[in-house]
Amino acid sequence: MSDPSPPLGYISPDHLEQIAQGVDHIKEHSRELMQLAPGHRVLDVGCGPGIDTLALAQEVGPTGEVLGIDYDAQMIARANQRAQEAGVQSWVCHLQLDATALPFDDNSFHSCRSDRVFQHLSDPERALDEMIRVTRPGGWIVLADPDQGTASIDTPHVEIERTLMRLRAEQMFNNGFAGRQHHGALVRRGLEEISMELYPLVNTDYGLLRQLDVIDRTEQHAMDTGVLNAEDIARWHQSLRQADEDGTFYGVVLLVLVAGRKA
Repeated sequence: MSDPSPPLGYISPDHLEQIAQGVDHIKEHSRELMQLAPGHRVLDVGCGPGIDTLALAQEVGPTGEVLGIDYDAQMIARANQRAQEAGVQSWVCHLQLDATALPFDDNSFHSCRSDRVFQHLSDPERALDEMIRVTRPGGWIVLADPDQGTASIDTPHVEIERTLMRLRAEQMFNNGFAGRQHHGALVRRGLEEISMELYPLVNTDYGLLRQLDVIDRTEQHAMDTGVLNAEDIARWHQSLRQADEDGTFYGVVLLVLVAGRKA
């Protein structure tokens, strides 16, 4: 959110919308954890193309207000277009803003959420402080992020896979271990009634991995930095293509969903 250029792990609005179709049940539950009611004012940090703000609009109704923020002007344009098409633009607004410097008063939102955004932030601590600051006492903060350190892909070339997965977690995201950090971050800030849930995001579609993940960029980065060579990547590719042909391809990463109430 606060970075002027997209991180290496950046995903386009089209791809975000495609990914969202596979995690609808998690998104719905994350909104339930916000304990919304008609008339509530809510904030979605890292709103992307407005996938969740439109759903939030139905929860708070026209007497409420939904604000979505994102650092990416392309995301904001798509989100505002979607809001207009859905006829909710009078109570749903999307703004290009910095998550670490929110221009909102203290205690001005009933609840705040962020979905798979903290993994991209270079200053997640400050962003969380801002979310808590603008949330009213008794309001809920809900965070969801993958723990990229848990990502794995089945292959006989374990050393190559482990090298790539570690490189992916540590260098393709500004904060690839965000998911595992959320619980402790809420505890340290004194939030109450903290809950935590884990969701395995399983992928058995090799083509989808190539289309939506940052694996191509990870492989190229590994070769550019000399961590792996072209022969390593070729052997890795061959094993994944074989698994795809055999119908045995498997990859997984854990998503961590946490919620806490501001005292």
